[in-house]
Amino acid sequence: MHYRHSRKGNNMIKINHLTITQNKDLRDLVSDLTMTIQDGEKVAIIGEEGNGKSTLLRALMGEALPDFTIKGDIQSDLQSLAYIPQKLPEILKKRSLHDYFF
Repeated sequence: MHYRHSRKGNNMIKINHLTITQNKDLRDLVSDLTMTIQDGEKVAIIGEEGNGKSTLLRALMGEALPDFTIKGDIQSDLQSLAYIPQKLPEILKKRSLHDYFF
């Protein structure tokens, strides 16, 4: 199975058999995740530090993750996804949320 990120379909976000493996120790951060998030639904991603929450969000954004092996399929109808990283570059620290997202 190959990692594929596309923007199509009838769902807000659809994830099929997503596995994210950390290359340095071959630990699965996400294992065979399948879920659909419809427009208007709210989802919370919770867990201990270092267990892949931010990595999952970065994968959903379609970001290149060279330190991880990603298998599965992510589809999204969203025209624009936004994510605030844990460590902001200095240039972004002075922006408002409105400026950052829009």
